[in-house]
Amino acid sequence: MTGKRTYYSKVDVEDEREKEMLSDVKEWFRYCRFCHYPTPEKYLENPTPIKINVVR
Repeated sequence: MTGKRTYYSKVDVEDEREKEMLSDVKEWFRYCRFCHYPTPEKYLENPTPIKINVVR
């Protein structure tokens, strides 16, 4: 894997705010893009995948 990174985060959000939060994240990365958001490898030592409720 050259030049590819996987980013993880563990976020706890109230159910009624989850849709709003995911919309904000999507909008922010629309302009920033993951490739423009460098994260030091030391922050990725204990990753947790993001769980998304696809029903919403």
